[in-house]
Amino acid sequence: MNRQRPEESRRAQRVHRSSGGRVLLLALLLIAGTIVAYWPSLGGGFLWDDPDYVVNNLALRNLRGLWWIWTSIFSLPQWYPMVHTSYWLEYQLFGLNPLVFRVNNLLLHIATALLLWKLLRTLEVPGAYLAAVVFALHPVHVESVAWITERKNTLSGLFYIAAFLTYWSWSHGGQIDGSRSDADPPRDGPSGISGGLSSRRSLGSDAPAGYWLALGLFLAALLSKTVTATFPAAMLVVLWWKSGRVTRRDVLPLLPFFAAGVVMGLITAYLERHHVGAIGAEWDYSPTWYGELAARTIIAAKALWFYAGKLLWPYPLAFMYDRWSIDVSDWRQWSYVITAFLLILGLLLLRQRIGRGPLAAVLLFGGTLFPALGYFNVYPHRYSFVADHFQHLASVALTTLGAAAINQATLWLGRDRASVVANGLVTGLIGTILATLTFRQAGVYRSPLTLWQDTAVKSPRSWVAFTNLGKALHDAGDIQRSKEAHMRALELAPHVGDTWYNIGAIYASEAQWEKAADAFARARDLAARNRKNSSVYLDATLALGRIAFYHRGDAAAGERFYREALAIRPDYAPALVLLAILCEDTGRPDEAYQHYLAAIEADPNNFEARYNLGNILMKLGHFREAAEQFSVAVAARPESAEAWANFGWAQLRLGARPGAIRAFERALALNRDLQQAKTGLEQARSSR
Repeated sequence: MNRQRPEESRRAQRVHRSSGGRVLLLALLLIAGTIVAYWPSLGGGFLWDDPDYVVNNLALRNLRGLWWIWTSIFSLPQWYPMVHTSYWLEYQLFGLNPLVFRVNNLLLHIATALLLWKLLRTLEVPGAYLAAVVFALHPVHVESVAWITERKNTLSGLFYIAAFLTYWSWSHGGQIDGSRSDADPPRDGPSGISGGLSSRRSLGSDAPAGYWLALGLFLAALLSKTVTATFPAAMLVVLWWKSGRVTRRDVLPLLPFFAAGVVMGLITAYLERHHVGAIGAEWDYSPTWYGELAARTIIAAKALWFYAGKLLWPYPLAFMYDRWSIDVSDWRQWSYVITAFLLILGLLLLRQRIGRGPLAAVLLFGGTLFPALGYFNVYPHRYSFVADHFQHLASVALTTLGAAAINQATLWLGRDRASVVANGLVTGLIGTILATLTFRQAGVYRSPLTLWQDTAVKSPRSWVAFTNLGKALHDAGDIQRSKEAHMRALELAPHVGDTWYNIGAIYASEAQWEKAADAFARARDLAARNRKNSSVYLDATLALGRIAFYHRGDAAAGERFYREALAIRPDYAPALVLLAILCEDTGRPDEAYQHYLAAIEADPNNFEARYNLGNILMKLGHFREAAEQFSVAVAARPESAEAWANFGWAQLRLGARPGAIRAFERALALNRDLQQAKTGLEQARSSR
């Protein structure tokens, strides 16, 4: 056996320490650069869907909600329990602090970039660090990182990359390359863009722990976002890239991954159509199946080129892009399909000359994007066929290919220090440019107003941009500009019920009840052409009922509207609550009681149902049951001084003075002029 000389051992240790130091320095540079780039977004608030996912998400309030998150696929708009569990933990620890949610999104993004670097080094991809820098700093990812709702991307991406690294380590004998820094000269040969493969393990290996860990990480990714179902197919593409073949031994261990992906995909597709509402005329592009397939193929091909273009030239980037008009009879629209086909064919024919890497990257890019390309109904396609956050994970393939090509191009300088310097300069230049663009784009996400103002400028034909700009302006007190924005949305989408509903809300806020009723009726009629169980149809129906009952004094008409909504969706809690209130006001307390119970069964954390039911129970002298209702009410809406005061009175009637005092004090902290809390606090303190 050959023995290593002492001086050679010391030299090897110095090289190892030097390499480890370079890796740490590069990691710190990536972390610091990403934090700086995203700094303008960190102080922002909640945006667009964030209230549904976080602010008004009553499942975050208690342990019962956590159980609901995991056991009911209908608990939220999309069943991603890992994401909502992370929200639950943040809420329990920090409350509704948007800074915490945004910082955690950023930390997840940074962790994913670092793990991606590790994975690419393991795969011996040239330019691994540059690829990680591009992923961390590319402005196309701002939407995923700065928008709290897209925790789906940042969390699923981390689990996905971790699963990939773990599976690859297991399948290749646990060999993970960690000895070489990107500061070292790049290598050519089979381990570069072309491929190269070490020994593989089968599922029958005597060390299966890595396999089960990879499967667990993949399931966590799936339960964060269904797009990660493409994992096993992506793994086969990478195996083919590295070896030029895929065998039965490669496929068999991935069968459980495929099965889990299919199951989660079916659940998500069902929820998207029947729970979220991605069904109806807005998702029908042709009266025939072949016309429908043709239209969706054009959408998919155009989207692929769109996303690739935004990676190469990320300007302008918008939160919402104009929705394309699709015409299968227009030969120019088929150019996207033809050129995409020719690109894949060309890369296939040239693989012996340029290597398998380019074709593998394109297949990974298109395959990862496939769930969002339009062949399956997804609700955001109602507004636009493309969105930056759709390519969060898919972008890795093309940007890695580009980074590897740039790294290999420096080989003309030789294998000495000049190549290292060139790599460093190029990486620094690209990182600086991307960080500057991200810094500018991140500032757009400071508030709903800045977001929708920017979107309306960049997507002037997007009705949803203007309708949301109108809401943001109204919240900011700029009523005139709010009206103008809503009217612009109406011009762009006169046949969309949402725009008429928002116009009705504007009129209602000004107490112009007849105009409001006309707008709500128009919204209802338009929504009915799509589907009657849509939220727009139901909410417009309830709005008409409120106008009839409260402002026209016609209780019978109001009740008809409420019952019509319930005939469509019997468990629609807002309708049940409104019907219960009407029953109370018209002298039918027993009916009101039953409707409140039904509303609570449909939505256990519904504030109005709990609060009003608590008031009924107080009048009946059932103080213990009333206290139970008020305790849920204040948990659902802790900013309600009246609910805290009533909770205090219920406890006082039960003789629970300490709890009553705390409740009254909380009520007065929210509203120091609330007389019922003042009186209650005096009685609680004076009683023995």
